[in-house]
Amino acid sequence: MRILFISHIPLIGTGSGTYLSALATHLQNAGHDICVISGEYEKPLNRSFKTSPVIFKEKEDAAFSTKVDLPFNVPCFMAHYRSNKTFAQLTGSELEMYVSVFDKKIRGVIDQFKPDIINVMHGWILGDLIAKYN
Repeated sequence: MRILFISHIPLIGTGSGTYLSALATHLQNAGHDICVISGEYEKPLNRSFKTSPVIFKEKEDAAFSTKVDLPFNVPCFMAHYRSNKTFAQLTGSELEMYVSVFDKKIRGVIDQFKPDIINVMHGWILGDLIAKYN
């Protein structure tokens, strides 16, 4: 089975990310084909499963060697030790960018990976985005 997981937070440094990484690894080892779209601050480590990251800028004043997809920190619902931004603090244009970048990423991965199942963690906006793809 081809399973696509989508999460807006990094796979490293968060409880949900650690859980998702362990689940994806377990399912990959059980013979499923796995791909994970996640918000990251840099290119994720090599994993047994495919990844397709959306790269956020971690610090406002930092220069990164990795090209960023979104020029702000990963937004969270509440404070997080690696994030200084909540969804409530996003400007209208930042929210539009967030939706646009994730929508383009999701569409591209669905077209190429052709998942049988899509699981969205912390759904909110991302759940609404995938609804249009059935």
